[in-house]
Amino acid sequence: MGGDGGQVVPSVEEVARLVGELVDSEWPTTQSERSAWFERHGIAAEGAERLRSEHGSETWHSGGPGAPWPAVGWHVFENEFVGISWFLWHGLSEDVVPELAEELRARLVEMAGEPMDEIRREGEDYRFTAYWQTGGRSIDMYLHGGPVLEGQFHEHPVVQLHVDHVERARRADETAARAQPVVRGRALGDDAPTSGPP
Repeated sequence: MGGDGGQVVPSVEEVARLVGELVDSEWPTTQSERSAWFERHGIAAEGAERLRSEHGSETWHSGGPGAPWPAVGWHVFENEFVGISWFLWHGLSEDVVPELAEELRARLVEMAGEPMDEIRREGEDYRFTAYWQTGGRSIDMYLHGGPVLEGQFHEHPVVQLHVDHVERARRADETAARAQPVVRGRALGDDAPTSGPP
């Protein structure tokens, strides 16, 4: 996704500026408001496809090769727009993406203060997540990288970035959680066998 001459597309500054504009804007609710909001902020949504629809939520994905930004995703819950997401800088080198992630984190700190929640894994398997809330919006950022295998990331690192309406995201998450079956045993880190059916 990098441009010629090592230029990073989109730049950290472009991402931070857009996030700031989105957070400060009037949040859309309906499909037509969301479409106008995307257009106003220069977010391309051609060829949109619904990827999933369950528990009152819909997940959409749009964008294609050659676009200046990576594909965009968005989430709708009970016909109300929840938020937008990207996977940034996929395919750039393993030493560049973590640096870009730290630069973006620093810009988001300037905008919204220190994260409300942050988890870091240091060393060869370095990655982090950071979460902010500001003005009824949330910013959720993840530096992903696969497990280290012989000193190298198993998968290319990528930055996942979400900007959501806090209350709508909370309602969507609670509804999805209520619809999920109760998980027991290893999934929760309990290696003890469970007796009988769940």
